[in-house]
Amino acid sequence: MNDQAELKKRLSYDPLTGDFTWLNGPKQGQIAGTTTNTGYVQISIGHTLYLAHRLAFLYMTGEWPENQIDHKDEYRSNNKWENLRPATHSQNKMHTPIQINNTTGYKGVRFDQRRNKYTSTIKVDNISRFLGYFDDPKEAYEAYVEAAKVLHGEFAYV
Repeated sequence: MNDQAELKKRLSYDPLTGDFTWLNGPKQGQIAGTTTNTGYVQISIGHTLYLAHRLAFLYMTGEWPENQIDHKDEYRSNNKWENLRPATHSQNKMHTPIQINNTTGYKGVRFDQRRNKYTSTIKVDNISRFLGYFDDPKEAYEAYVEAAKVLHGEFAYV
């Protein structure tokens, strides 16, 4: 897929639903794409797989995204235009939920057994920033939330 014009010859995109529809061929009129095991929608065009959110960006702007595309609501299959925004890798990482291996139940918080305290850290541009030691995990998380609002802005996931 080289450009917007080529894409628009093959597929129609509805920015309100986020769906692509085939315009010709044996699948004409059908919704294009399949959902991957990671939750993204991918579309095969000419033996090449494309992620639907990247195709939506090309379709709507006429250009391939320079970096990544973030799903504002974190639902990787929701490709409504209002749900998509360009993001750097760092911004996209900021906008992620709590890691599955987190044992405290709070994003940005871990327990330091050596000090018997909770610590709070936040990452910006792949650099960890220490926010302090806390007796209570909720206090540590509150420090993370405040820092995320300032440092992550619209990409904060709290």
